[in-house]
Amino acid sequence: MQNDSLRLVVKELAQLSGQNIIIRNDIRDVKVSGYYQNQQIKPLLENIALSNDLEFETASGNTYVFSSQNSTAKRPATGSKSTRPSSSSSSDGEYTFNYTIKNKFEKIISLQAINAPLDTVVRRISDELGLNYRKLTELESSLTIIADSIRYEQLLQLAYKGTKYSYRNIKGVYLLGEEQTAGMHETKLISLEFRTVNKIKEIIPKKLQEGADIIEFKDLNGILVTATPEKVAEIETFIMSIDKSVPVVLIEVIILDVLKTHTVTTGIKAGRGTPKTPSAQTLAPGIDYEFNAQSLNRLLNSFNGFGWFSLGEVAPDFYLQLQALEENGVIKVRSTPKLSTLNGYEATLTSGETRYYLEEQSSTISSTAIQQTNTKQYKSVNADLTIKINPIVSGNGQITLEIEVSQSDFKGSSVAGAPPNSINRKFKSQIRVKNGEMVLLGGLERNETSDKGSGIPVLSRIPVIKWFFSSRSRSKSNSKLDIFIKPTVIY
Repeated sequence: MQNDSLRLVVKELAQLSGQNIIIRNDIRDVKVSGYYQNQQIKPLLENIALSNDLEFETASGNTYVFSSQNSTAKRPATGSKSTRPSSSSSSDGEYTFNYTIKNKFEKIISLQAINAPLDTVVRRISDELGLNYRKLTELESSLTIIADSIRYEQLLQLAYKGTKYSYRNIKGVYLLGEEQTAGMHETKLISLEFRTVNKIKEIIPKKLQEGADIIEFKDLNGILVTATPEKVAEIETFIMSIDKSVPVVLIEVIILDVLKTHTVTTGIKAGRGTPKTPSAQTLAPGIDYEFNAQSLNRLLNSFNGFGWFSLGEVAPDFYLQLQALEENGVIKVRSTPKLSTLNGYEATLTSGETRYYLEEQSSTISSTAIQQTNTKQYKSVNADLTIKINPIVSGNGQITLEIEVSQSDFKGSSVAGAPPNSINRKFKSQIRVKNGEMVLLGGLERNETSDKGSGIPVLSRIPVIKWFFSSRSRSKSNSKLDIFIKPTVIY
């Protein structure tokens, strides 16, 4: 024998001799050496003990016991096993290791280990359970744990957590060793049920991704994880915790353009011939107001400036009443879209107009003769109304809306042939409403005032007489954009 484990030596001798040989728990891993031949079993065991500083005694006729020279411990009668280190096997002081196999078939154990060698704890319990295992590397670490009625694999997870070691179960054989050792990693497909795999890797914490290879597998809406079993289990637990049904939010939007104009024209025009524009005599088109329209007009008139106002829950025929307001010439319903989006994802609505203007370019080419070329090109400009809404559903059913509205309008060209002038308006708002309630947003308002006059010089400025020698036109317009928004959560 040359530096062989006493446990393996005794096992071989017991099989060859048919005798019972007991080793005290504290010396099972003691290394022994020696050369012996042609001896009976009892003298042989005595010589092994003598040459390796061990104690040897005969417990009964066919039972022999090995122990350390300073050990006075007796085997407990309860069936539990205790271990105390000898002075030669531990340099960190005493440690305690007690364990009890509660259910060998289900691999349930209870143990108490205080600063005990990790290798000793795992090996002793694995042997007692009769498990097949292979150590790929030595487990050079200590363990402190007190646990009652835990399974074997739970013990391995707790014992290896925070260390460089791991385990893997391959068809009932446990591989034990360092995480980076070849053969310690496994590959598993974690499928998603409710979420999409797109950008799921960005959500997994960086700490969980350390030591793991993660690939997004879009074909099966899952991720392939290659790592140690503990790391794979942690990532799978995290994925399952966020793979929940995502609410769908239906957003109903009503966009109203409220336009009011007032024009007064005074003066006298005289001349000969046919007027350029035929005149038309029109009486009042009539009054056809309904009660709901009047109520809404009063609401819009009273709601000025930036902000929002909650209308609460409204009846389904609210939209029909708004549609009838187009005939009044005061309110124009630009659109009534219905948008659907997932919780936390932005929904965008864009409605606009495109106009074209002519751009001419002249260039002169000088060679043998001067040549001039003219190039005409039509270019476009856009005026859009864009609404962006990002809904976030809270646990209590309320909805937080992040709203961004931008509007641009054409105002006409200051010079003939030039691109049309434009006016841009934009605002952002963040509000919270209850599920199914409607809110009114306002704030995009524009006022224009125009005062024009023409007449004969000097005479058009003399009081009283100026009314016969001039004409004046005064106009005032007010344009306001109001938006009704009604979010509804659909699970």
